[in-house]
Amino acid sequence: MNPKVSIIIPIYNAEPYIDQCVQSILSQSFHDWEMILINDGSRDHSLKICEQLAEKDDRIHVLSQSNMGVSSARNTGLMNAVGEYVTFIDVDDYVGNDFFAPMAGDTDEDVIFVQYNCFDEQGTISDGENIPAVPSLKDEKEIKAYLSQWLHQNIMRTPWGKFIRRDVIGDERFPLNQTIGEDSVFMFSVLQRVKSIRTVDTAYYMWRTHA
Repeated sequence: MNPKVSIIIPIYNAEPYIDQCVQSILSQSFHDWEMILINDGSRDHSLKICEQLAEKDDRIHVLSQSNMGVSSARNTGLMNAVGEYVTFIDVDDYVGNDFFAPMAGDTDEDVIFVQYNCFDEQGTISDGENIPAVPSLKDEKEIKAYLSQWLHQNIMRTPWGKFIRRDVIGDERFPLNQTIGEDSVFMFSVLQRVKSIRTVDTAYYMWRTHA
């Protein structure tokens, strides 16, 4: 039986961050997931760390490719994901307690947004650019109005911080010929397909800000 959620984590020279990211997922009370770690040609010990984690938990799968960039790594994850929903996590980020709470019970929305907080290298936490929580929206006009109003916010343009139904993503992939704005291209293409959305009011995702 396929898991409810596929977690896609691209990795490139991320030795200092992998453990915090993965442990934040392993510590959750929700267990119906698979984790796909894509080693994108790392030159440090990232691959070895990933393989050691996979040896301890058969829900963790490690894929390795030559260095082709984060978009290619995410696409590799999508091609191998089998979950009902997909969520992307950047390896230098982590998720807070109950990150998977929106997946508990019956869920039927195409996209579920979660809120996020920022944290810096000193561990100082600040609010992210969050959007108003809304219950399940299934009316086309309401969805269009909501997305149009908040499309400029970071959470709308990033692949992380949300659960996306895999069959809504379909054959959509991250563009390989872009290094800036590729996340937006992917997300805007996916959001055009959605027939239902929900936004929860809790900041479950922790986004690392680098100098």
